[in-house]
Amino acid sequence: MHIINIGECYDYQKHIKAIISTAMVMVSAHATSAIDGDDLPPAKPGQCFTKAFFPAKYTTITEKVLVSEPSEKVVVVPARYEWDTQKIKVSDGVERLIVQPPQYKTAYEKILVKPAQRVWKTSRSPGSPDASDTCVQSAAASGII
Repeated sequence: MHIINIGECYDYQKHIKAIISTAMVMVSAHATSAIDGDDLPPAKPGQCFTKAFFPAKYTTITEKVLVSEPSEKVVVVPARYEWDTQKIKVSDGVERLIVQPPQYKTAYEKILVKPAQRVWKTSRSPGSPDASDTCVQSAAASGII
């Protein structure tokens, strides 16, 4: 509610412009008493007063407003488990002496008992005796051998 002293009431349009240009915003408690007329100044000769009510004007503005102060939050994250296969060293590597029993097998081989030689025999039949050295020398001298 605004109280406007509009002076002498001779030009209504002029007074409306004066009311609009000199509007005052009052606190609601003060405005309630002003509506009742309790706080009007005493009238002087030649003045006229009026009670005028101007509704509140609102406008929409966009501004950044602090909603909450910066803070820290502690969040408990539960442990996460999963199955996994791992190679784990149970003991260090060691050297051990392992005794293996001998292994045997049967093997055949030819062994030279007597080297090959030319021997003159008295006949061609098996088991016949060797010819004597004198016999062999006389055959060689006559050109048989």
